[in-house]
Amino acid sequence: MARLSKVELHLHLDCSLSYQVVSRLAPAISRAEFDAEFIAPRRCTSLIDFLKRAPRGFQLMQTEEALEAVTEDIFEQLAADHVVYAEIRFAPLLHCENGLSPDAIVSAEANPITGQIVAAKVRLSTGETLPEFRRRMRLFCQDMLPAFKIPQKVLIVDEVTHGERFKKMRRAS
Repeated sequence: MARLSKVELHLHLDCSLSYQVVSRLAPAISRAEFDAEFIAPRRCTSLIDFLKRAPRGFQLMQTEEALEAVTEDIFEQLAADHVVYAEIRFAPLLHCENGLSPDAIVSAEANPITGQIVAAKVRLSTGETLPEFRRRMRLFCQDMLPAFKIPQKVLIVDEVTHGERFKKMRRAS
């Protein structure tokens, strides 16, 4: 059974840290502390009991380097478990304590040739031009995403893209 291919349809990046990546990001955390504070017990008494462990992951994932390490780690975990497809959830607004910005919206947009393309609206904090950002984004995505999932249309925006409840703001129709 362990060698069969699997599909993971709902996996939270923030709640999937291995001890290996935690000990790399925070060497002072012992295995016992990791087991007690990052891993839910086999029998949780409630969803609250399960979710109270998530903030420890958020605290470690506040830099670009930490997010990169955690992302690489989750892909290593998925490969070791023979997962061939995964839908990974991520809450970018919980990772802004050290200067990271959540200001990107990715959505599908109608296209007469392919049916749909991926479009991204991004609020930059780097001072890059659109062509510079687009090039950096495509280089970043090319080894991690199939070509059809890389945003084909990228817009730089100045407005805030999320409301106070961290939901993507939509224009009134």
